[in-house]
Amino acid sequence: MVRSVKTIALELTVPIEQKTIACKTVHCVGVSILFVCLAPELTHKQIEQLSQGIADWHKELAPVGETQVVSRNKRKDMHSDPRLVTVFPG
Repeated sequence: MVRSVKTIALELTVPIEQKTIACKTVHCVGVSILFVCLAPELTHKQIEQLSQGIADWHKELAPVGETQVVSRNKRKDMHSDPRLVTVFPG
């Protein structure tokens, strides 16, 4: 997760929260600047649940700027799924 934070040039001192969504841990970095799920395997159903859960959490936090969502997934058939990397407009 530190690499994800550094990639988008966030300070390592920004607040980090976490929630369990679809039985997976999701981290919210910098008051919804970045949402990260590091689960190695996700099913299509979990992706749908994570997408909805993160969207609800994002709405609850009401951020001002752009938000990125990043997930790690080893299943080759799901690498092109657009829900795995999403940017919410600010």
